[in-house]
Amino acid sequence: MDAKKLKWIAMIAMLMDHLAAGMIRIAYKADPSYLEIYKVFRFVGRLAFPIFLFLMVEGVIHTGSILKYIRDLLIFAFISDIFFDRALFGRFFDPGHQNVYFTLFLCTLLTFVVVNICAVLPVSDMLRYDLILFFGGLAAWVAFLIKCDYRHGGVLAFFVMLIVKLAFKKNVNFRQVNFLTALFGCLVLYLYSKSEAGAFVAPILIYYYNGRRGNIKHKYFYYAFYPVHLALIALVRMGCGG
Repeated sequence: MDAKKLKWIAMIAMLMDHLAAGMIRIAYKADPSYLEIYKVFRFVGRLAFPIFLFLMVEGVIHTGSILKYIRDLLIFAFISDIFFDRALFGRFFDPGHQNVYFTLFLCTLLTFVVVNICAVLPVSDMLRYDLILFFGGLAAWVAFLIKCDYRHGGVLAFFVMLIVKLAFKKNVNFRQVNFLTALFGCLVLYLYSKSEAGAFVAPILIYYYNGRRGNIKHKYFYYAFYPVHLALIALVRMGCGG
């Protein structure tokens, strides 16, 4: 299974999750028979974030332009936020919730700091590890402070996945290290919130990842999918008076 297939699985799971959070949740409050559909969609939706985190770990390890990666995530974070708030929380601005692109931006910025600052400073290994932990904790604190999606749990899950991937990639079988990378990330997410139990399906799918990128054309389509599908959900909610 290549990265393109994993990405599509994550996108479909994310769409189901947002349909549940933005629309089905309203429906089941009026008609309790929708509750089981809501639970199924939300459970499947838990797959999306750990897969996206894993693919981002792969991306930041292999990219030659991490600053461009950071720039694109920040741009789409600001583009997406009004649609995120309106689709999922029924208002055009909600200071208590920021979209997942802000979380991914912090994760990528953390990687840049670790790779381009901590790793090259002329200091002892002990101090280097302390600095890496400090910046990991700082990024998690910022995520908690600005209330981005998954908050500190999301940043810490990425941080753990990045560390596991880098630590074991040379000494452990490729599929096994991918499985462990995803598993440890899911454990962090589950410790953050017990509602993330569905995430544990992701390591099984990631185990079959073959390391290939796949025929990914028009990369900004994948970036745009997030704000576009949220905008459509927001329009439906507005049309229904929600």
